[in-house]
Parts: sequence; structure tokens; C-alpha cells
Amino acid sequence: MKKIKAILGILSAMAIISAVELSSASALTFYPAPPNYVCNGNKVVSDDNTIMEFEDGTKIVTFEGERWDFKLSVIVNDDTEITNEVLGISEGYKIEKSGTSNNVYVISFETQEEMNKMFEQSSKWLDDGIIKNAYKQMHIYYGGFYGYIDGEVMRDALGRVNLITGEANQVLQTTYLVYNEEDVNGDANGDGEITANDAAYIARKLAEQNKKDLDYRADFNTSTDVTALDAAEVAKYLAEKSIG
Repeated sequence: MKKIKAILGILSAMAIISAVELSSASALTFYPAPPNYVCNGNKVVSDDNTIMEFEDGTKIVTFEGERWDFKLSVIVNDDTEITNEVLGISEGYKIEKSGTSNNVYVISFETQEEMNKMFEQSSKWLDDGIIKNAYKQMHIYYGGFYGYIDGEVMRDALGRVNLITGEANQVLQTTYLVYNEEDVNGDANGDGEITANDAAYIARKLAEQNKKDLDYRADFNTSTDVTALDAAEVAKYLAEKSIG
């Protein structure tokens, strides 16, 4: 059902874009968006639930309603226990320890709006020294477009009529409260540091064929795809770091 809705969303988006662009015959400004661009640490500067635009200029076509699994993860010191009372939030919010690390707590939400509001509130927890960092996550379906208007037909850069880059892509979008590329790139399990556990986590998710659970943080070599090579390069990085 999600795929059907997502594909219908693509067709609707194409129809809207066609109506706007046909009169000007100008180039489209939508680009194919591999997961590391969709999920990078850049700030989302606009999001109308159809088009998302990032601080680096990347634009993607998303699908209204096709966003789910809204979560806020907070990273704390190993000896810090997080409760609703500590954070000063309603008991109605369920806080659980992450399945990947003991120093990460996860709060789940029904809506994106709830998640965003709590994400804004997390900046106070950081200022008060309760947490070390926080990041929000959600799954989205997105489509990538790149092409130009040829008469009344939209074509891609190779002249093909179909601009859809395969099926709708499911991806995990992660946005940090405090983004530091050196600390984040390679931290696949999101515990705030790069360790051998990250290499193991990447390898395990790939073996389980659950690549959808890996985001840009697992793309250690920034190839725009997560493969076993990323796990190997994290291990190599750690080995070189320990020697140096």
C-alpha cells in the first residue's frame, strides 16, 4: 500500500511540475538524491511535505503522508539515566534505551510535528548538561528528478520520457542537534562515538538485508551507497587511529 501511494505521489508531483514548467520550457531543478544527500547533516531549510530543500541546495520530491516512525534519540554519558522527570516531559511519552547502545535513549512520536517540537526542546537539555547530543529520525519515501522540458513532454538528461528514478525510495532521514561531520560520519549506531561496534553494526544490517536501517552515517567512504567496504574502512580507520 505504501509503495502504491508513493508511486501515485510521484505521478501527482510530476503533473504539478509539468503545469508549472511547461510555459517556460526551462530546465528542471530537481536532482537524483542518493540517501546520503537525503539524510545528510545539512539543515532542512524548507519542507512543505512535498518538496524538501536542504541547506546545501539539494532538493527532493517527497510524498505527502508517506513519512513514519518518528523518533528522537538523545545521547548521554554512560552513567546518566534518562526519565520523563529528568527531561521535564509528560509521562505520556515512552522513553526506551536504544537497542544499539546503553547511552542512547529513544522517544517515539505519532506525528512529525510532535517530534519536531521535542527536538527544539532538546536544545535546552543540551544547554543544561543533561544530554551530549540529540538527533531526530523518520522514514520517508522520496523520488528524484532531473531533466528538461521538450515541448509538452518532460524528458530526463538522456532524453527518456520517464523521469522517475526507479521505484520510490525508502530512506531513513537523520538530523542532528549538534552536527560535527568528524564525529558523525562512521557512527552508524548513533551512540556519539566511532568504535568497532559501528563496523559490526553495518555488517550485521547488510547481512540481514536491512540496508533501510542504515543512513548517511554508515556511508563512511561517502560513495553514496552503504556496502561491506564501509564496515571495513571503519575498522581500518580505528586500527590506524590506535597506532597513531
